[in-house]
Amino acid sequence: CPRCSRRKPEDVVVEVNRTIEEGVHAGNPEAKVIVWNWAWKEEWSEAAVAGLPRDNVRVMAVSEYRMPYERGGVKGIEDDYSISIVGPGESAKKIWCAAAAHGIGAAAKVQANCTWELCDFPYLPVMDLVAEHALNLRKEGVRDVMMAWSLGGCPSPNLRVFSELRDDDSDAKRMLDRIA
Repeated sequence: CPRCSRRKPEDVVVEVNRTIEEGVHAGNPEAKVIVWNWAWKEEWSEAAVAGLPRDNVRVMAVSEYRMPYERGGVKGIEDDYSISIVGPGESAKKIWCAAAAHGIGAAAKVQANCTWELCDFPYLPVMDLVAEHALNLRKEGVRDVMMAWSLGGCPSPNLRVFSELRDDDSDAKRMLDRIA
């Protein structure tokens, strides 16, 4: 719009998210507000994080966004969600690090049942990859997650694996054998 076109993108992002946060916390001061960095440009995302409110706010990033991969000799960069490309990637880690530096919590956006890779199934039977992703997020200190979105929202062994490994120090191999 004419008003915002003269402003820095990070300033608009901060204002919109501050307005949402103020409204949410006016209704429930204890609610957690998720600020998703979807479509943010890396060159201004850290400045946007720096301007966000701190109380009961989480900065959420797609865990495997911008991760490089190679399939059949073809190289690419993941632009959304993937179960076969196990996160978190550097892009997510960078935004979570910026959040931590400003006293803001982190959240991961993940798919654990299926992704656009094969979205017609209720879940993909790749519990080992789901376990690895859950353990990697735990290692990064990311405890809050948003799962499912629009694909594979059914109960599955994958969700059980992710949940169990995210919440405790279970031995991954023993737990995978038990659930399988």
